Amino acid sequence: IILGRPSKPLGPIEITDIRAKKAKVHWEKPEDDGGCPVTHYVIERQDVDTGRWVPCGEAAPDDREALVDGLTEGKKYKFRVKAVNQEGESDPLESEEPITAKNPYTVPDPPKNVVIDDWDNVSVFLIWETPDSDGGRPITHYVVEQKGKYDIDFIEVF
Repeated sequence: IILGRPSKPLGPIEITDIRAKKAKVHWEKPEDDGGCPVTHYVIERQDVDTGRWVPCGEAAPDDREALVDGLTEGKKYKFRVKAVNQEGESDPLESEEPITAKNPYTVPDPPKNVVIDDWDNVSVFLIWETPDSDGGRPITHYVVEQKGKYDIDFIEVF
């Protein structure tokens, strides 16, 4: 029996659930375990700006995904995964395109067609239409602010 390092995990590597501080990395087990069982997987990330690969996680031998924490919002990252057995590490399976660490949602657009429908000396009744974009998440409430004729700043009133 000839023992050796495992072959690299099968791909393509897939990056899902990308957020500002974390992402999920997926792969498939290697075709060849090198004659002895895979003991774990090593996940590394590369900050595209620096070009350096750094370890960012490990996964059990039966796992096919790992959650990677510690990303910096706005930075571009590539990932790679290595299978490990008692003989050593495989060559890495590397992501082809970098991802940008960012949340999949943004602030919503402003409401449309805001109109003063009625008013008196102590109150005003406003109507508006929903924004064109909710920013990727449901709108939970609206903030109404007012500013007097001679005031410098708006204040929240509702």
